[in-house]
Amino acid sequence: MKREYSGSDYRVEIERMKNGYIEIRYFEDVKNPSYLAWRLPEEVIDDIVTFWKSYKIKKTICFPLIRKTTFCEITMFTKESVLLRELDALGRYRMSGWHLPNVVMDIISERHGEL
Repeated sequence: MKREYSGSDYRVEIERMKNGYIEIRYFEDVKNPSYLAWRLPEEVIDDIVTFWKSYKIKKTICFPLIRKTTFCEITMFTKESVLLRELDALGRYRMSGWHLPNVVMDIISERHGEL
């Protein structure tokens, strides 16, 4: 099932895959058909939603911000984007990771129950 969320100058599509992953497509310009896409495991989505909601509550943050959760490491060098790296059961990096803009993080955390 695919869900679509739009702003004044962007569009985000989120689709739940059958293999336990969620695919996210980010269109920076609604008039341009090209987009950035990521496939994230549902466990990582749950971890980043928890992090993002706590991040939004805090007023002052010192960058770089690095947090390790059960399934991923979340790094923010600026307010503009988030670097995610998936971890294995022993806390080691599983792959290189994903780099998500804040717009995508906002939509994932706001619409988490609908995904």
